Amino acid sequence: MEDNQEFVLEMEDLLAQKCKLIEEVLLERIHENFAIYYKSVQTVFNVLVRKSLLSEDPYKYEQKISEITIPDQGDVAENDKGMQMSIRISNFESQLEFLNHYYQFSIEFLNMKRIKTLASLATYIKWEGGPTSSDPNTSILFEMINKIPMESDQVSHGILKSAVQGLAKHTKLILRDLKELSSYHREAYKQDIRQAVIPELDLDQKGYLENPEGAIKRVRQKYTAIKKGTPFYSDLVKEMLEELYSENGSQLQQELLSKYQSKEKKRVKKKEVTHKSLLTDALKILASGGIYLDQAMTKVRSNFNILENKKESFGEKFKKWLKNMVSKEQGKFIMDLEIFEEETSLSKTVRIDFNAFNEKVSKQGRLLQACGTEMSQTFQKLKAASEEELFKYIADRVVDLQKTCSFLNPIETYLKTEATRDQRGKLASLDKDIENIKSCIKRTNSKRFDYSTRMEEQEQLKRLGIDN
Repeated sequence: MEDNQEFVLEMEDLLAQKCKLIEEVLLERIHENFAIYYKSVQTVFNVLVRKSLLSEDPYKYEQKISEITIPDQGDVAENDKGMQMSIRISNFESQLEFLNHYYQFSIEFLNMKRIKTLASLATYIKWEGGPTSSDPNTSILFEMINKIPMESDQVSHGILKSAVQGLAKHTKLILRDLKELSSYHREAYKQDIRQAVIPELDLDQKGYLENPEGAIKRVRQKYTAIKKGTPFYSDLVKEMLEELYSENGSQLQQELLSKYQSKEKKRVKKKEVTHKSLLTDALKILASGGIYLDQAMTKVRSNFNILENKKESFGEKFKKWLKNMVSKEQGKFIMDLEIFEEETSLSKTVRIDFNAFNEKVSKQGRLLQACGTEMSQTFQKLKAASEEELFKYIADRVVDLQKTCSFLNPIETYLKTEATRDQRGKLASLDKDIENIKSCIKRTNSKRFDYSTRMEEQEQLKRLGIDN
């Protein structure tokens, strides 16, 4: 094909649309699904530890993670299963924790190599497998799960069953989205070469058909000179050249364009949802806020424990005792916090008992998470509620979450102020967790706004005598 300019321009437009969709929807969805996945892995691990089938890794908090790596997947000796699986699952949990708290979910950062790593992490345990799985980690883990008798411990058995089912489901969702992200990167890579390299080469259909391998070699030489340090993927370059210069190039181009165009049409159709669907979507988004809240409070408790281990002088102990005696707050850990109120744009001092706050927020996190778990009684009750009741419930929970979120930064500031210089370096930051919570609130409110807008439009149509 002599002139491919129209195809290149059309692909550029479609990839730009796809990039926007990935940034606005797909990346956040991957992050949310991994957050749910991580929480479920924690549930499985904690139950097995409680049942003495696994044990906590004493060296877990000494690990320094800067990039995701896949834990050991090799065979395990029969007499070493407990110890090895405890280390492996603990490491697996740490990798997921790093992923959810510190990883960058952006198109640039999640390149093809990292996508492959994340897919391997999501399938580290084959949750749809069982004790007969060919994967050593999967078979041993399910052997341990099956050691818990259903008859005598229905609660633990039920928790594990629900968690495993959820993990199998979210593995599929994660892999589906990673595959879509990988597909975008492949096409973006090919498009980059079409625009940056091909115009620099004296290449046409005749020259390509006479020597396809030679054409790939010429592209490699030019590409590596222009994009130093960037990987060269021969298979993708071969695809790209066939689309431009092979005898069935026009057909390949049309198939590629149709693939992206048809996806956009399907997506538009998917957005035609009922009013209540918008509210249940809002509920599930809000539920992910419960996961992030739980993760934030885990860090707060860890920071609090670090602070509690601070060595105090006799004078400091006496001042704390005197403060408690005067305020009649014995047996409590009192914090005086500076809280900023967005409604009034003013700050005020609020006194809280950390232990009571921790208990209250833990319950709040569990309630929010139950709102997004389709098998939970909470979700089923809300699903059966009227639209008006569901809208009010979501509005109330958003207000509660906003209020709780407003306490997190002041608590972090308080703990840092009270900590010694050495301790401050050990305190975990809440910035990412607070950012995630606020993002969930924003997206939940967006769904509520969409719902209200549609209801107003419907009322207007009714007043005009139009049946929509």
